[in-house]
Amino acid sequence: MDRIQAAAGGRVPLPRMPVPRMPAPSGASGHVDHGMVGTIIAAEHALTQRFPDLQPQMDNPSFERLCYDVFATDSSERFTPAEMLHLFIEGPGSMDPERDIQSEAFGRVLGYLDQVLALAYEFSPTFRRLFNYAADMHLHESRWYLAADEAFGATATAQQREGAGHRSVIALNSDPFEAGGDHDVYACAEGIHPFSGMRSYMHEIIHALTGLTDNEALHPRGPVVEYENLVMKELGDGSPARIAYAAPVPPQPGTEEVNFSSIDFGDAFSAAPPS
Repeated sequence: MDRIQAAAGGRVPLPRMPVPRMPAPSGASGHVDHGMVGTIIAAEHALTQRFPDLQPQMDNPSFERLCYDVFATDSSERFTPAEMLHLFIEGPGSMDPERDIQSEAFGRVLGYLDQVLALAYEFSPTFRRLFNYAADMHLHESRWYLAADEAFGATATAQQREGAGHRSVIALNSDPFEAGGDHDVYACAEGIHPFSGMRSYMHEIIHALTGLTDNEALHPRGPVVEYENLVMKELGDGSPARIAYAAPVPPQPGTEEVNFSSIDFGDAFSAAPPS
């Protein structure tokens, strides 16, 4: 029995199978496929026509995301859902190396992760680009441990990996998928909106696949939030686009809730990134 399946109590069918190591994309050797980059830009413009709330990130895109787009260009369907899970997840783990692993929680969260990966890979060209590039560059050598029922997070930096016992750990939980579960909120043009399970998982998956971090100098969203928005819209999600990485501050008693669309940020977020 596969070690992931065994840890999940035998409930998750996950056959062990060889996944061929694919050659690195051309971008890794310094060659840029300008035609593919142009196709990506055109697709994002078309998506913005369908979902106008993406316009802020078209007008002021993340510089780090645009740089990553130069290399992550392959949106072909190369992997089955079982292959994806095998490539991505090494087994159960924890942000705290000393924490006991709960096999029931791991099996439940692994099932949600399996569904999220399969849905995103089938319907989101942006997600396929990110996953395929990760498969080419690092997943075949360093897979991720899944920390179940912990606060959402991913060890995207060397410092975070050191704190998790020098391992790559993605922490997910089942709360946003379950009735009565906790739902964090994010900033949108209308004010705030609750995170769906899909958006919550997608944000951490993008961290893991890309190694990109949330904060970008002089930019409100950063690359991960913008990729998150693109994937969610390609899936046809009707929730509003996220306009900032920073979590909205709950209104204090006796104050009015802030409507972010009414704030004039001036030129604060339009400055060129530092060289």
